[in-house]
Amino acid sequence: MSNTILYNVTTLYLIGKPGSGKTLFGNLYLGNNSSSPENTILYENGDQIGYNITGNSIKYVIETNGFRNHGANTSIQASNIFSAIKNHLYGITAVALVIPMHKNKLSNSNKQVLRLLYESFKTDEIFYKMGLIFTYHAPKEDDRYRQSDYFKNEVEDYLTSLTGRSRSHNIKVFFVDNVAYNRLDVQYEIPQIRNWVSERSSYNLPDSLKSDAIVGHWQVEGEFDVYNNTFEEKIDDDNSIFYSNFINKTRNIWMSLNRTYTIQFDWEIANVSQKWNYSTTIEYMTDKDIDRSRYKVEYYNLIKSRVKTTYSDGSITYSKWEVINKKLHHVRHRCKTEREVKRIGKQFGKIFGIK
Repeated sequence: MSNTILYNVTTLYLIGKPGSGKTLFGNLYLGNNSSSPENTILYENGDQIGYNITGNSIKYVIETNGFRNHGANTSIQASNIFSAIKNHLYGITAVALVIPMHKNKLSNSNKQVLRLLYESFKTDEIFYKMGLIFTYHAPKEDDRYRQSDYFKNEVEDYLTSLTGRSRSHNIKVFFVDNVAYNRLDVQYEIPQIRNWVSERSSYNLPDSLKSDAIVGHWQVEGEFDVYNNTFEEKIDDDNSIFYSNFINKTRNIWMSLNRTYTIQFDWEIANVSQKWNYSTTIEYMTDKDIDRSRYKVEYYNLIKSRVKTTYSDGSITYSKWEVINKKLHHVRHRCKTEREVKRIGKQFGKIFGIK
């Protein structure tokens, strides 16, 4: 039988000057709570890339500015990152400026990287996936929000001058005090950032090797190829011997957000007296959903999958539909009261045919 596992892949692009705390934040985000260099899981294989695989989730972090050579030219570092995106990661899920709270001015190097992002992706859509992560922040909440609002306005003003679009990118703000990362408020923020990243859809460079953004990837284990003439001897549970044309133990298949399609795996198990043919089809469908959580109503497009198995006797079994991607639609309404949430949600439900 074929065993399929879906991995949800996200990529967080961190921008920050040396000393901003972005490397320590990257490790906190990936689940490594130590700042010790020997324990870091960033920059494996010599690339400026960190990753973590937990369950069916794969989280990537890539950095620019000061990852290996603090004196390196910003544009060269950014160019290396874009090359990695095109050749390895195939997309960016979210972008975050990592800013020490005592810095209240957008640096020229950060501006340069933002400009390179805009020029490389050839759209300001990338900035709708942007967040600000403030490190080493002020202990008083009022001071914290006052300073962050000032910086956020400066970023929005720069993006407006860069793209010619009005200030409407809905940039998210998070506070992670790297020095005191065991504090409860910091421990609360880290999962919020992970959720924010996971809710975004990946965006890809136009001239990348893969023209579509990643949703996730399937790993197929124990796949049998009916066209392969090389047979491997197997012993079944009842000690009977059969021969199967067995190929690679695992195979990776990348999915696209922009398509709804079917991928089919076929294999053949040969016995002395008869052959049994099985086929497994992974089916995809689109659906709709409304998030009516407190003080907001958001309309989502969903991509769901299920596994259809056809047996030699003609019988068919289906697995349950599972949501593999949740993409925010353009319709969004912010509410002031829970009563308004219910009213707007009911109104959207009638429009989109959702109960």
